[in-house]
Amino acid sequence: MYTHILNYGVRAAMIIVGLLMVLGVFSPPRQDASLMRMMGIVMILFGVYRMAMYYTKQQRRHDEE
Repeated sequence: MYTHILNYGVRAAMIIVGLLMVLGVFSPPRQDASLMRMMGIVMILFGVYRMAMYYTKQQRRHDEE
């Protein structure tokens, strides 16, 4: 039970960090802001992908039982 909460929490944190990167909160001084936005978008997509894969894996495991 607690591992499910931890797994979803880590994946949600990845999405939140990606959102903060896209919004410019983590923009380093004298660096290209577009690179940080691109990395933020990649983090958001990767977090959503991991969350969806974890959900489908749990559904398959539940159906097998």
